[in-house]
Formats: sequence, structure tokens, C-alpha cells
Amino acid sequence: MKPVKGLTLIELLVVMALLVVLAGFGLSGIQGVLHRWFLKRDLERIYASLKEAQRLAFVRKRACGVWFGGETFDTLEIRCDASSPLDEDIEDRDDLRIKVINLRNTFQHSLRSRYILFKPEGFTSNLMSICPEDNGTLTVRNCIKINRVRISFGTWSGGPCNDENCR
Repeated sequence: MKPVKGLTLIELLVVMALLVVLAGFGLSGIQGVLHRWFLKRDLERIYASLKEAQRLAFVRKRACGVWFGGETFDTLEIRCDASSPLDEDIEDRDDLRIKVINLRNTFQHSLRSRYILFKPEGFTSNLMSICPEDNGTLTVRNCIKINRVRISFGTWSGGPCNDENCR
């Protein structure tokens, strides 16, 4: 009778244990990459929402802006003034909600109110910066700076999220 060739149970368990260990190392690396990607995506979504609100204010000739919701600033809404007569704010119940965006990360900002408002001319009086709560993963283009007429990416140097630290 010929001997049967194949793998023993012990050999299979050793191979499976090695695969589990290798998968564990791979997952930890992937999590860091995914975190950076989601953070970058959220910053780009905030930037695009601010630019869209500025454009809508100019085109529609009415006040439009971005409302920051949630306790930790994890939701934003693009709103336009729709009250009659126009009161140039986006706080009323009848104001038009154009888009709601849920963010995966939390952010801090230097704004005193819950929204940034663009006047019908397309400029704002709200000067602010937006920075991620967890900033250890992005080194450039990791904050958004808003001045009277310009919205731009900057690099946050740590500390409080304000114009001096977002350059």
C-alpha cells in the first residue's frame, strides 16, 4: 500500500496562524491610510460647500451660507435666505436648505456663531479658520481659512484653530 500524501492538521493550523498575523499587520496600515483619506475628503467637502454657498449668494443675489451642525461640527448644510422679505440670514425655518452633508471626522473652528454667511455680493464678514480635531495625519492643506472674499486651504501649525495658526 502506498503512503497517503497531504498536509497534517498541525501544518494547516500553523499556516492559518501565520496568515492571521500578516493580515493584522496589513489592517493596521490600511486604517491609517483610510483615516487620512476620509479626513482629506471631509476637508475638501467643507471647502467645496463654502465655495458653492459663496457662488449661490452671488448668482441668486441673496444671502447664502454654510450652517455647521452637530455638537462637534460633524454636519453642515448649505442654506439660502428664502424669507419674505429677505432678512439676509439663514437661521429662519423657511430658509431654503440646498444640501446636507454628514462628515466622518470632527472639526474645530474659530467662528462665534453656527454659520458663515455670504452676502448677495459674495463676500462675508465672518473671518474664520476650520481645523480637524485630529490633525496628526495630514501635514499640508490641513485647514481652511476664510477671509472677506477668499476661501483657501492652509497648513495648521497646531494650537488653537485661528488665523494665526492656519497659514
